[in-house]
Parts: sequence; C-alpha cells; structure tokens
Amino acid sequence: MFGTEYKWLALESLPNWEVALRSGYTNQQGQMPDMTFDPGIPSSDLNIVGGGLGLLCKEQGLLLGLMRCGDLGVGSLKPKAIGVDLSFQAALYEDRTVSGNRNPTVDGTYRTTLYLGSG
Repeated sequence: MFGTEYKWLALESLPNWEVALRSGYTNQQGQMPDMTFDPGIPSSDLNIVGGGLGLLCKEQGLLLGLMRCGDLGVGSLKPKAIGVDLSFQAALYEDRTVSGNRNPTVDGTYRTTLYLGSG
C-alpha cells in the first residue's frame, strides 16, 4: 500500500486558496476459500487505485469568483476557511473461479469491479 499528496499553498491563479492532489494504491489477497465462497461478498485478489482533490478557500479567497469565503456565515459564525474534498476509487478484482462450494449452484467464474466516490 502506498499513497501520496501534493499540495499547492500559494497559487497565482487562485490567491487565498490551497489545492491538494492525492493518489494511492493497495493490493489485497482474497481471504475466502472456495468451499465457503458467498457471491454476495466480493472476494478475490484485488488492486485498488484511488485519487482525490482537496480545495480550501481561506477567508479572503473568492468562491466562484463572486463572494469572499469569509462572508458566507452570519454574525460571529463567519468561517475562517471553507473546504471540500472529492475522492474516487476503483477496486479492480481479478476473475475468480469457484469450484467445490458447499452449494454447487455457486460454482462458476466471478468478475467484479467496484467504483466508489465521495465528496
């Protein structure tokens, strides 16, 4: 497993903003033996790759070029910064062939790919 982040603290094109790019990778070995394999729970060797973007608008930064980020609150509840983080992962499972399961209808080849995102 490894991951990295690159952060820009002072961009000329976005004053008073911080921008971070993130990426990562991990490899995981399947844990479920063929005899007890359950098709409802993906289980095979897999590779997971992911990436993300972090945006932090400081008090004097302009949100969408229209409004200062520090002006978005009310009274004493005005924020010093507003941030958003977006991420995406792809879980790329290797094909899995199951034989000898206690339920013979489960025997066969399984292909699984999962895509996950958050913001």
